[in-house]
Amino acid sequence: VNRDDRQNFEACVRRSSLKVSELMRTRLRGSHRTLGTETMIELNREFMTMFFGKKTTLATRIERAGHIVTFLRLWRLDVKGNQQLRLNANFMPHQSFNHI
Repeated sequence: VNRDDRQNFEACVRRSSLKVSELMRTRLRGSHRTLGTETMIELNREFMTMFFGKKTTLATRIERAGHIVTFLRLWRLDVKGNQQLRLNANFMPHQSFNHI
């Protein structure tokens, strides 16, 4: 990951902030409709901390990488195992999955 090539990094940081997560929890009071969004925000926050956290230890980076990869693999297996779901409609793009 090239730290200098951040594209719109600040917007990503704002969208993944703890304030956004807290706002979703308090305003929508744990609605099941926002659970997927909250989970993706949390994963995105972990991903950014893993690569860009200046105070993040190596052990924490490895732990976060393991959490992200495990979550995505389980999600993909769940979609593949359900005949009503399709990978191209119910999972992230293949290229994004391979890059992670």
